[in-house]
Amino acid sequence: MPHMYYTTLTETPLGSLAIIGTESAVSAILHAPSPETLAGEMASFLETHADLTITPDHSLMAAAAQEVKEYLARKRTSFSVRTQPIGGTTFQRRVWAQLQTIPRGETVSYQQLAKEIGEPDAVRAVGSACGANPLPLMIPCHRVLRTDGTLGGFAWGLDSKIYLLGLEGVELSAGAMAPANSEEVA
Repeated sequence: MPHMYYTTLTETPLGSLAIIGTESAVSAILHAPSPETLAGEMASFLETHADLTITPDHSLMAAAAQEVKEYLARKRTSFSVRTQPIGGTTFQRRVWAQLQTIPRGETVSYQQLAKEIGEPDAVRAVGSACGANPLPLMIPCHRVLRTDGTLGGFAWGLDSKIYLLGLEGVELSAGAMAPANSEEVA
């Protein structure tokens, strides 16, 4: 039996977003530069989650879309909608839970995050868990940088990561925007 999920589409300064969730929680936010490319992201998401049936519009998804717009307009500093990330291993969920403890306007390194969850040797796995985060923005993986202060990665692109960190008052050094060495996440 397919699980019923709902979606609301919205346009933001970061691009087109599809906010997906159940009647009681937001479960994923998909991102694309335009509504046309968002359709492809939705198709990929549905291929990966074949057990889902997605129906347009629900009051909770509309409320989440409004909160995202307010957040990006600096009219809100946190989210009140309930979240329940779709998928994820036990390890990923531990990382996602720890991400939610990083205060707005602050950053941590992938290495520091690995230590905080009690897995100091799992720096790459922490980076992968951040990349698999289905709720970027609401579970703030954009607040994680490499140990040397460079950006690392972000599922919505580095321009979005820079935008979000700037929105939150994080001042990045000129060196933060240096190209990342793909061999090293920490």
